[in-house]
Formats: sequence, C-alpha cells, structure tokens
Amino acid sequence: MKLNRTPNPLNRDARNKENENWDTIQQKFNNVVEEVSDAAFQKVIDGSKIDWEQMVDKVSDLPSNVETGETRGVKEDNKIYRFNGTDWIPIAEINLNPIAEVDQRLTTQLAETDKHRHFESMINRKEPGLLISITDDDGHALVYDRFKPLMEDYNIPITEALITSEIDGVGQHPMLTKEQRDELEDLGMEFISHTHYHDTNFRPVDMTDEQLDEDFRKTVQVMKEHGYNHRGLILPFGDNSEGIQRVGRRYFDYIIGTANATYGRPALPSNMDNYYIWRITLTEGFNHVKNHIDNVKNNGMGWVELGTHIYDDSVYSESYYRQIIEYALSQGFEFVRTDEGIKRMGNIAQYEDTHIGADGKVYGVTVREKEKDTVTRDTTLADFDRGITITKITGAMRDKGWVPDGAQGILITYKLDSSDGVSYQEFKKNNMVDKYIRTGLSDGNFSPWTKLTTVHMMPDDSLVGTETIDDFESGISIVTITGVTTDRSWLPNNSGGMLITYKGSRDAYSYQEFKKNNDGDKYIRSVVGSGWGVWKKYMLEEV
Repeated sequence: MKLNRTPNPLNRDARNKENENWDTIQQKFNNVVEEVSDAAFQKVIDGSKIDWEQMVDKVSDLPSNVETGETRGVKEDNKIYRFNGTDWIPIAEINLNPIAEVDQRLTTQLAETDKHRHFESMINRKEPGLLISITDDDGHALVYDRFKPLMEDYNIPITEALITSEIDGVGQHPMLTKEQRDELEDLGMEFISHTHYHDTNFRPVDMTDEQLDEDFRKTVQVMKEHGYNHRGLILPFGDNSEGIQRVGRRYFDYIIGTANATYGRPALPSNMDNYYIWRITLTEGFNHVKNHIDNVKNNGMGWVELGTHIYDDSVYSESYYRQIIEYALSQGFEFVRTDEGIKRMGNIAQYEDTHIGADGKVYGVTVREKEKDTVTRDTTLADFDRGITITKITGAMRDKGWVPDGAQGILITYKLDSSDGVSYQEFKKNNMVDKYIRTGLSDGNFSPWTKLTTVHMMPDDSLVGTETIDDFESGISIVTITGVTTDRSWLPNNSGGMLITYKGSRDAYSYQEFKKNNDGDKYIRSVVGSGWGVWKKYMLEEV
C-alpha cells in the first residue's frame, strides 16, 4: 500500500493528499475485514458440514457396521449423530422436518414410479437367449474364497442369497463381511434376499400371511439399505405355498425356488413361472447338469439356474465348478445375474392358467389362428401349440383330400396336453351342418375322420352320471343339467350347465364337453375303457 508524503505545515495540496491517504487506508482495511471474514466464515461452514448417508427413524435404527466418522440424522429427536468407532454420539440438534418432508416426498415419488412400472402396459422388449446363472444360498464366508477365483478367471457374475437377519455376520456359520461383499460386488456378484429369519423351526411354509408379510417387509428393507437387489427372492428349504405366492407378489417381481433332483428344470418360455423359478441341483453330478444345458441348447433359448451351497464339501470341488462353467461357455451360454435373467426370460404377462412367454407366444389353454391352408396332410399334433387352433381350409390347397370329402371348411384343433386320446380335431364343411372329428394318436398322427351328423336333444336332468358311452346314440347328444331333480356331483364343481356327448364310430373317438352355467369355463373328458376319464378344464377366451 503506497501513501503520499505530506509537508509541514499543511496547505491545501497537502491536506488533500492526507485525506487521500486516509481513504486508501480505510479501503484497504475494509477489504482486509471482508477477506478475513469470508475466510473465517468458510472455515465455519466447512467445520459444520455433515457427510449425510441417510436419515433413520429412531436412535435404535442406527447401524453398527459403518465407518468411523459417518453421520446420520435421527427423525425421532431431531439430532445429528456421528459414529466414533464404537458409539453414536450426538453432535448437533437441527430441525429435520423439512429434510424429512423432502425425503418422504422422494420416497413417495419412487413408490409411485415403482407402482407405475408394476402396472404398465405389456410391450415385448425381451431379449431371450441361452442364459445360465449360478445362485448360491446363505452368504457363507467360504463364498469369498471359492467363488472369487471363478469370477476373476471367467469374468462371470454369480448370485448370492443373503439371510438379512445375519447380514452383519451374526449367524450359525461365519458369514461374508461387508468388506468381502464389497469386493465381490465389484467383481459382478449380485446379492439377493434369502428371507429375513431363515429359521428351520419357523419356515415360510409354516407362517401365516401376517408373519410372511413381516419377514418379506424386513428383508426388503435391509436389502434396500445396503443397495442390493430387493426385487427378487430365493426361497429357503424348497418352500412354496399359496400364502407365499400371495404375499410374495406384494414385495417381489420374481421368486426363485428350490434345486431339486426330481423336479428341477430349466426355465423355458413354455413353462416359465415368474413366481416359482426352478433350479438345477449340482448334487447329481456333471451329466445331470449337462443334460439340462443340452436341452436348453436344443430348444434354442432358455434359462438354466444352478442352485448351490458352496460350503457343502460333499458336493463342492473347484474342478467340478470349472467343468460346468467351461461346458456352458463352450455351448454359447451367457452367465447372468438373476435380475438380468428375469428381464430377458421372465414372462411378459402371467395369469392363473395362461402366460405370455419371453418369445412373445401365448402358453396355456388359449385360442389362436393359423393362416389358411397352413395345415396339410403331413401336419402332426406336434406342429400345434397347446390350446385351440383354428385354421381355414380353402380350395387353394393343392391337396385337401385328407379332409372329409375334400371339402372347404373350418378345422379346429384341440390340444389339451401331449397325450393321445385327449387331443383331437373337428372339421365343419362350408355351408353345411355336417361335422367330423378325429383323435390324436401316440405317434403324433390322427385317427380316421368320424362323421357327427345327428343331434339328439335329451330332456333336462335325464342323466345321473352312471351312463357309459353305450347309453348314447351315435352323433351328438345335448342335455341341460339343472340339479333340481337329480344329483350333479359327477360334474365339474358340482355345477349345472350344458353337457354335449360326441359319439363316433369307435369309443376312442368319443368324448363329452361340459360348459357351466353363466361361466366361460369349459371341460372335456374322453372315454376310458368302459367308463370316462377325468374332466380337463380349458378356457373360452373373449373376442
């Protein structure tokens, strides 16, 4: 700071220079005060900054597995706590209501987004393929030692199911530490829920809806707090029940079931169930696993989920796991996490008896249409999807001599399952009431056509359930069952309705249909020996 030198005595010029000096000194002083104040204020700000992780509702909710110095707000007492390595120490008191309000609004918005996603319209964006997953249970500490080399060597993800009540290392066995989980997560490991309690004396299958709700709610909360996959569940003990299915849909997008030697199977578009995905056990040896991988490869798409307990020394060997991984990779399979698998192979839509698979096809007892004249003399039962298929037969075909009288008409194929004697075809000639039927045979072909021309109207309640096919006339017999004057317990659900009997030239081609009153449900049964087979249900779809 440069000042003017002033002579003595003062004159006008000297006085002006003196005043200039004071102005300069005052300005510099003000700048110093402002600069020092800004620096001091910033130090105060820096010293009071809090490295927010998240707020909790109560002091008892403060976690114990955090690093020294982390801070959390507690809504219960409007205080800020800092962890000193052993205890949570209150360091400040602050009005958390505005923060809590924003947090609540954000939580509500996220919940609404989830709800919208849950109920959004069905659009097929699936990318199915040859997928395989390794899903291991319980979160045992050996996961780190045994899976880490495999993940590093093959660059594949693995899914680990965590018991959330033991996630901090308190369990019957040594559990993965947070540091180990972090390291494995960086390598691509997915962590998913294995329920909260996982108690052999308090299994999900034994719980009430209220108890299941508590278990599922707690496990989802813990998984969210750790930033893990909370949308899926791997059930313990091979459990499944109506209650598990009912309550599980409230909390999870998908549920993975047991690894069973008898019932375990890959998930194909035709058999996929988002809420009970079977796994393949490793206990049966390499050939057992290989056969399932080969079946999916032959199918062209599917998801093989391997269920393991890495700590089970009776099954585990590093060479065994490497053999499976290398074979799957050699067959063109892609190892995926379960959240990726469900995105690509999960059903687009799923109902009680019907689902739309990842391939876009409808599975279950549904009605579909084949393009006209695509069914020929050489078309077998295997060429039809399960359900009802309608095909128009026109004169444009080169060869239609395989249909009755070589006529034009409508062919309806009923494929209820793969067994012969149940699946059949009907053919109705154009502009005529004549109707024909033939049955699917065990070799995939069909029996000769049988003409059904005569319709017999029988009096109401004229059947009692003990009749055999010999008691009916050839053709079609129709009777209304009201139950007013006769027992109807032999009919599906003890219901009244319309019973139609189709009697062909041979008993093997004959069958009955029953449609319930005021209901879309329809049932069918075939002749078996001197009696009738069981009723099989299929749905009439609205159009």
